Amino acid sequence: GMATKMLKKQIADLDIPEVPDFLDQIVAAGGHLWACRLSADMNNLTESDLRDDVEGIISASDFIEMTEGAQLLFI
Repeated sequence: GMATKMLKKQIADLDIPEVPDFLDQIVAAGGHLWACRLSADMNNLTESDLRDDVEGIISASDFIEMTEGAQLLFI
């Protein structure tokens, strides 16, 4: 709890939007969101556990194929 509080304060001090707001900005600007297959599997998550604007759960190789030649922002 204390680490989370400190991190949130540092983010606020740097005037960086919190993660949900940052993801909203990415989608509003036409960006796409995908979840990592390995992370989802390790945390027992399915697409229904994710934000509605996440387009799917994909593997690293899927990501590489889908984004060939694209501008990327990896978060």
